[in-house]
Amino acid sequence: MEKVPINQKVLITITEAAEYIGVGHTAIRKFLDGREDEFCVCVGNRRLIKREKFEKYIKEKVTVM
Repeated sequence: MEKVPINQKVLITITEAAEYIGVGHTAIRKFLDGREDEFCVCVGNRRLIKREKFEKYIKEKVTVM
C-alpha cells in the first residue's frame, strides 16, 4: 500500500502535524487545548486533526519574523 502524502490527507495525526509545520508534539497539543471542537475528530482515544482547517489557521495567524 502506497503512503499518502500529508498534503492529500483529510485528517492527520499529532505527529504528522508537528512534522508538517516543524514543531514538537507538545506545541501541537498545547495549540489544540480548548480548540478540539474546531480542529479535531476523536477516533477512540486518538485525536486526529482536520488538515485543511489547521493549514488555514496557520496561514492566517502565524507570522514569520
